[in-house]
Amino acid sequence: MSSGRAQTMQLVKDLRKQGFEVERTGSGHWKVTHPARGGCVVMAFSPSHTGQHLTLKRLRKLGYRP
Repeated sequence: MSSGRAQTMQLVKDLRKQGFEVERTGSGHWKVTHPARGGCVVMAFSPSHTGQHLTLKRLRKLGYRP
């Protein structure tokens, strides 16, 4: 079973492949935006299961396709 950090890094990689811009914030979170769409999602570096579920839900609204 992979760690939360490994899952987050894989998600970051997938987001970048789909054209999203992913950058680290000063507090260590990840800010996800898409140049062609409005809005952004800020996700934790190593999210809990519940937090990760909500983050994925928000990313899907932004256009992410798992």
